[in-house]
Amino acid sequence: MKRLFLILSLFMTLSAFAQHDIRVDLSAPKKRVAARPVGINLFMLMDHDRAEHRARPMWKALRDLGVRSVRFNEGEYGDWYLFTHPDSLYLLTRPDAPLYPYLTDIKSRGIDAALTDIDAEPSHGGYPLNRDGFRPTVDFNDFIDLCRKAGIDDPTIIIPTHPVDRSLAKPFYPTREEMVRLAAGMVRYANRVCGCGFRFWEIGNEHYWENRDDAYDTEWAAECASLVLEMARAMKAEDPTIEIGVNGFTRPWLATMLSYSENGERLADYVDNIVPHQYAKAEYIGSYDRYLGSAEYPLHEVDEVVRFLAETPAARDRKIEVTEASAFMPGKSALHVDNVAWIALANFEHFGYILSSPGVEYAHFWATHWTDDVTYWSALHMDNTIAPMGWAVKLWNDHLDELLWKADLHSTTVRCYASTDRDERRLTLFLVNRSTHAEACRVSLEGYAGGMKYRTYGIRAYEPDDRQFVMQKRRSGKAVEGRFPITLDPLSVTIVEFSEQ
Repeated sequence: MKRLFLILSLFMTLSAFAQHDIRVDLSAPKKRVAARPVGINLFMLMDHDRAEHRARPMWKALRDLGVRSVRFNEGEYGDWYLFTHPDSLYLLTRPDAPLYPYLTDIKSRGIDAALTDIDAEPSHGGYPLNRDGFRPTVDFNDFIDLCRKAGIDDPTIIIPTHPVDRSLAKPFYPTREEMVRLAAGMVRYANRVCGCGFRFWEIGNEHYWENRDDAYDTEWAAECASLVLEMARAMKAEDPTIEIGVNGFTRPWLATMLSYSENGERLADYVDNIVPHQYAKAEYIGSYDRYLGSAEYPLHEVDEVVRFLAETPAARDRKIEVTEASAFMPGKSALHVDNVAWIALANFEHFGYILSSPGVEYAHFWATHWTDDVTYWSALHMDNTIAPMGWAVKLWNDHLDELLWKADLHSTTVRCYASTDRDERRLTLFLVNRSTHAEACRVSLEGYAGGMKYRTYGIRAYEPDDRQFVMQKRRSGKAVEGRFPITLDPLSVTIVEFSEQ
């Protein structure tokens, strides 16, 4: 009787762990991806090593994240950042010129004055940084130095457009002419004076939200397009090899921008990339229970851009650079979301969705640091060790190969992505277990002719709200006739790497 009880108990235990059948079909449509395509937004106010206690310097942290693309400067601050020479706004003529940064009018925009140790607004209307008595920050020369030390060869630089809407301008804001000169000066300084060869340049940040409640305001889009055209013309005169990105995602906005012309010149002739931002919506994954039960959720902004480019013949050759992305929508409610394990798993999947989208070349996580170690939008702790949200950046960059499949997104508990080299001989699987229980899987490989021996690597947590991951024990195995079983640790991302060896 006791033996029968043990057998029944074992049967019930095994039944509780229903196996997930995962089919990886390499004959299915695939996506070619860039090398290490997950970048990150730098945060000028928080990323300078002299400002914080660092366990390692910033460039080493960026190398650990595996990024070859970073975005300077952070986003909204990028539109309010002046990079200056002592003599003028735009006279940038030699390497290592003292480029004193300014943030214009940041206090009225709700930025905590303690962040920059500023007590009163200077008479010029901006807040000078990197001076005695002010917080050390990452200026443009620091940024260039970071890129060189960290091996970053495809950064994105935001060209300030503050403010595009002159009706809201203050007397000390730069004029349109000064902004155009600054745009040309930054390209000239980086690529001609310093020889950086920076490829990606983004004119402004989220124009479609700035000073407007209606993202479909085509009149506002035309005003932005006028300035963008003048800036782009000046920038490409300095270096015609650069790629210029314009932000937006709705059809009316993009159609207005790309059809804009002035004096016989079309903005479309200067635009190489479309720049949407992609945050997840709280109604889909606003809590662990909601995330655990969610199916694949729409990408909103990226999906709209993909549709627009597919349906607009004149724009089909444009690439998509998602220069801000994270698993949750920023805003007041986001401040209550912690940087914990389940959010990090959601973030890993979020980047999988984005990278699988047609036309997307790069996606940048937002951001390196915030002003604390708690909120979800930090990839790094203040000491530059990896925070939970940063693992999505590292895992995709360290293990993603040239081709990508969304292999199996039917289960809401276990998710799978697959990646191979160009010849489809080296295969990597990315398996996500959202559950707090171990999950047994049966994986079948179809259309794969490479080696069947594999090794595993990965991260796991013990509770959804854990503030750190632990490394999984490395394992090895061999698929038989393209099939193999695997048990996934709870709350984990498991990497399964096949090779010819």
